[in-house]
Amino acid sequence: MKKIVLSLVVVLSVVLLVGCGKKNDQLIGSWKGETEDGLVTTFTFEKDNKVKYDNEYGFSSEGTYKKEDKYIYINLESWTEEKKYEYTLKDDKLDLKATDLYSPSYKGMKKQK
Repeated sequence: MKKIVLSLVVVLSVVLLVGCGKKNDQLIGSWKGETEDGLVTTFTFEKDNKVKYDNEYGFSSEGTYKKEDKYIYINLESWTEEKKYEYTLKDDKLDLKATDLYSPSYKGMKKQK
């Protein structure tokens, strides 16, 4: 009987510790906002590191993303190269600041429900 109780305690402890290691990724979901030039855009970030992009003119593209520290790297099929953005996520608003001189930045994107 003691072995069964001890086994259950060990299994329960492992399950609880594994669950504590997972973070809720606030980036997952759809974010809508405007570029500096006023173009309405939506980025949808998925759990499997996939991303979708749409804008108000009907243009859309899919691709992948990865996060490293305060940067997010987005690679859409329609782009010729991966883009690096400094990102901040605060109060359900997402800012993507381009790290190059020719890509647009996105400020104050709001999470869509």
